[in-house]
Amino acid sequence: LDWNFAKDTVYNFTLTEKNELLDEVVITSRLPITIKKDTIIYNVDSFVNGKERKLRDILKKLPGAEVDREGNVTVNGKKVTKVMVEGKTFFTGDSKLAVNNIPADAVDKVEILDDYNEVAFLKELEDSEKMAMNIKLKEGKKNFVFGEVEGGYGYGKHNRYLVHPTFFYYSPKTNINAIADVNDIGVKSFSFQDYLNFNGGFSEMTSEGPSAYFRLQNDEFSQYLSASDFTANVNRFYAFNMRQSITPFTDITAYVMASTNKTATEVDDYYEYNLVDEQTTEDRNNVKDVHTNFVLGKIKLTYKPLNNEDLRMETSFKVSDNNNSGRIISDVDNLITSINTDASINAYDVNQDVVYSRVLNDSHTGKTGITFFSKGQKPSVSWVTNEEILQDLIPLESASVYDIRQDKRLDITSFSGYIKDYWVLNNTNHLYTTFGTSLNFNSLTSNTFQVLEDGSVNNFDSAGFNNDFSYDLADMYVDVVYKLRLGKVIFKPSGTWHSFLWDTQQQQDRNSHFTAFFLPKAEIKWELSNFEKLSFRYAKSIKFPGVNNLANNYMLLNFNSVYRGNDDLENQLYHSLGLFYSNFSIQKGLMYSAMVSYNKRVHQIKNMSVLEGINTYRTSVLFTRAENSFITNLNVNKRFNGFRGTMGLTYNYSDFYQLVNNATNLNSSQMLSFKPSIATFFNHKLPDLKVGYNHSLSWYKTSTGINKYNSSEWFASIEGRFFEDFLLKADYSRTYYINNGLGIRNTFDMANASLLYQKEDSPWGIEVSCTNVFNINYRQENSFSDYLITDSKTYIM
Repeated sequence: LDWNFAKDTVYNFTLTEKNELLDEVVITSRLPITIKKDTIIYNVDSFVNGKERKLRDILKKLPGAEVDREGNVTVNGKKVTKVMVEGKTFFTGDSKLAVNNIPADAVDKVEILDDYNEVAFLKELEDSEKMAMNIKLKEGKKNFVFGEVEGGYGYGKHNRYLVHPTFFYYSPKTNINAIADVNDIGVKSFSFQDYLNFNGGFSEMTSEGPSAYFRLQNDEFSQYLSASDFTANVNRFYAFNMRQSITPFTDITAYVMASTNKTATEVDDYYEYNLVDEQTTEDRNNVKDVHTNFVLGKIKLTYKPLNNEDLRMETSFKVSDNNNSGRIISDVDNLITSINTDASINAYDVNQDVVYSRVLNDSHTGKTGITFFSKGQKPSVSWVTNEEILQDLIPLESASVYDIRQDKRLDITSFSGYIKDYWVLNNTNHLYTTFGTSLNFNSLTSNTFQVLEDGSVNNFDSAGFNNDFSYDLADMYVDVVYKLRLGKVIFKPSGTWHSFLWDTQQQQDRNSHFTAFFLPKAEIKWELSNFEKLSFRYAKSIKFPGVNNLANNYMLLNFNSVYRGNDDLENQLYHSLGLFYSNFSIQKGLMYSAMVSYNKRVHQIKNMSVLEGINTYRTSVLFTRAENSFITNLNVNKRFNGFRGTMGLTYNYSDFYQLVNNATNLNSSQMLSFKPSIATFFNHKLPDLKVGYNHSLSWYKTSTGINKYNSSEWFASIEGRFFEDFLLKADYSRTYYINNGLGIRNTFDMANASLLYQKEDSPWGIEVSCTNVFNINYRQENSFSDYLITDSKTYIM
């Protein structure tokens, strides 16, 4: 049924005389879309034609919904972060697994739940940015098993291979899911976004501040997942997930994932070290072989005996063992230094959360939580080179080959707890109060030394190296939030009073500090309608240094870089403002959103560097001059007559100070990008096409001049069936890259294609695929730091 809200539907009935007497004529139908405040319910039968195979095929036809090639879902411009089936979490809520695997003929309704909260009675009390999707199944389809086994082999120079089995069992009480993926074609079935979703998603990770998100983003496993360019890759990934309803009130969910990967990378970097009185350039080639192994898992118990009580206990863990070896060749004014590197890191994380919520009476709801976190890392690295490095700092003994090593150990343990009261004064006034505390214990040891040719050790203690450092931080806080609703507008001013006590100790040298802060926040939400919203946010926030910033003896960062912490550092201070607007019209098929964000860094920890050629000596200081950043973004999405047009516009500006060689200089960077595209969705009648253009301009202004970069990309993709049983997928892009300062101009084409043959009712299919069709050798990009401009070539498969 082709549903169109812009026109009326007229039904004509002709009655003929019969001997029987009719009591009545009843016409029944289900509305295609039902909207209830922050919930949209799609009746699937109103949008499908029977040829859909997977849930993703249904979602593409729903007004306001979009699905990308990987299976990530957005509705009304907002990303779905959790997927449920019949109200129960499906495979930890990862949308891709549900979208790409649930059979279409089992789906009855699709429910989109905005501002979703897992604890139903907290929904009107806690703000949530989550969007969830709940799949309602047809009668008779509520118990099913499905799965796929995909195997591939590439004949030729590399003999590529792929093995990818999946198995899913669903019933109202039990879910069992298993996935394996083994390939050497450069495909990672588990991405950083998946890792983020398995840890609760972006909104949950940042609900108590950005530190948890950045800690996850910067760990060694995330760095591997984020890497997408390599010359060779062998990926082995295994996952098992289960959910069991033990009683009508108790659910237990658990998953475990394991992966072992081998990756080869090669990067050519051209560095410009920007100083007022001199400029040094370096050509550097960096080749690495990386082995990454990890196991991570989570078990969660949910107990909801009544509609006014909720208990959640969750334990997660991660164990990893990573090794890499490589070679660096550095060319500075034809002086060539060769360095062989060998590094390893063993690490573990354990996190335990217990949260209990209860409605106490008509006016009060309580919530309490306890968290325990423990982390350990043992990184070890060696540099073997034919030349002396960092000659003015490292007391090397003369040798034909210099073997320099560094061993570290980092241990972090934290405990935190809180008690929160939600006081509903009346329908328009709420008051929320939280009492909490956290205790953090950190220790760092490092040992840097030279291994001599006879096997003896030259220790660098006398040069100020080697740390035995501890750092403990205690925080006690009170948070008060007042929430006022006036019609469609919600005002929510709040403030938090923190008392911090921290202690640092290096060997026998111990220092203690105390400070207190009041941190105000404010939020205003204006819900003009169910689909039109405007919000404003302000926050003053602080961040304390990590143990690496405080440890005040030297550590090697690289063959040409040394870092020394500063145990006198105190907290950083930030101000942030944001204005957000979104509007969506189902009738017009039009969605647009805009965002403006401003951040001011008042006190911050910055690196103060001394450069000698390419050698860098760094320490951290608390910098009190303000730095600013500004981001604005506009997105428009319009559907019309089987077409979807999108346009994105982004502008970023930031200014920051460069502290190099006792000089303080103000730098700035700007980036402007424009990305229009148009796509078709013809409901299997014709192939779906997408074409677009992405243009970005970058300006880096330093004390030595302005550097400009241009990047333009044309892209196109096609996905469609022909002769009923053939599915073609292909994508192509052409990128133009210009580095105005160096006069570098490059053009490169990327293309991938696959052709699948599978009869509609057959479990068997055969596919031929090719990646990097034109065999492009590298991608090129640029980056900028306080004193370094980098032009990089990253080689790819």
